[in-house]
Formats: sequence, C-alpha cells, structure tokens
Amino acid sequence: MNYTNIDYDVASTMTNATFLLTKPTKPAGEVLLQHLNPIVFSVAAVLGFIGNLLVIIIVVADTQMRRSINTLIAILAVVDLLFAVSLPFYAVVHATGTWPFGSAFCKVSHLQISTDQLPQTVLSNC
Repeated sequence: MNYTNIDYDVASTMTNATFLLTKPTKPAGEVLLQHLNPIVFSVAAVLGFIGNLLVIIIVVADTQMRRSINTLIAILAVVDLLFAVSLPFYAVVHATGTWPFGSAFCKVSHLQISTDQLPQTVLSNC
C-alpha cells in the first residue's frame, strides 16, 4: 500500500467535493428545552414580578399587615422580585445559547442571583 497515493486521493477528493457546513444535530430533548425554557422563564418572571409586587404593596399600604412575620414575607418578596427581574435575561440565554448583554452585566447578574440565594435560604427557615 502506497501512502502517497492515498494522501493524493483524499486531497483531490476534498478539493473537488463541495461540503455543506451544518451544525451538529442536537437531541430532541435538548431542542425542546431550548424552546420551552424561555417560555417558562418568561411566565415565571411576569407572575413573580406581579405577585411579589402585590405582596410588597399590601404589606406597605395596610397598617394592620405591618407585623414581624409580614415584614419577613415582604423582605422575601423583595428578594424574589429581584430574582424575577433577572429571569428574562436568562430566558434570552437559553433561547440563543449565548450571553449577549456584555461581560460586566454578566458579572452583575450572577452576583445578584448569588446574593438573592442567601436571604431566601435564611428567611425560608424562619
């Protein structure tokens, strides 16, 4: 077997052939999640924003609601509200597969989610 002939045949085949550059196919479940996650994140963001905003407004506006347990619930609602505000950005990430908002905003977003987890954990144990 002569390796130069094989190398030549492969090289001539590659230069004479046209190749379609396609992305590798993803499994069906991954494609479904790529389309389903942004929808779920968006619904959770809207419902979370509205629901937590209502809790905050009710606790602040009604003087009978200003008790220690309701104050803790309002603080938890503020933390959840901040988390709900960040969900649309992660919906975009799941839809596109990239973070299009820049490096600085990426760091701020991850810091915000990390700092949201501590009060949620502490207050959920009260």
